[in-house]
Amino acid sequence: MSSSDIYSSSDIYTEAIATLVAAGHQKRVIVLVPGRNIDKYKTETKDDLDELSIAKELVEDLVRHALAGVIPSYERYTLEYFHYLTPPPSLEGRAPNFPNDRGMTAWVF
Repeated sequence: MSSSDIYSSSDIYTEAIATLVAAGHQKRVIVLVPGRNIDKYKTETKDDLDELSIAKELVEDLVRHALAGVIPSYERYTLEYFHYLTPPPSLEGRAPNFPNDRGMTAWVF
């Protein structure tokens, strides 16, 4: 039995902060990436990425799709990613407001 058979990945909250270049305003997307999604990625791709890098990889398309709904297409922005093992305080009392995608839950601010 390999260590990957014993060890399961933890859920990871990945936050993407988009800063609009011209205005400096920020929009945020937080995505809950279930550990099972990370484990599936590891099994299917055999990439040698750490769990935080896998979480980022899994959310990138969802984040861009979510931001397309709140940032006009002509606006340029930069993205920064942060990861948490527990729900960030900003999620307290908030229901997800972006449709689930591949088992992931998202909040857009």
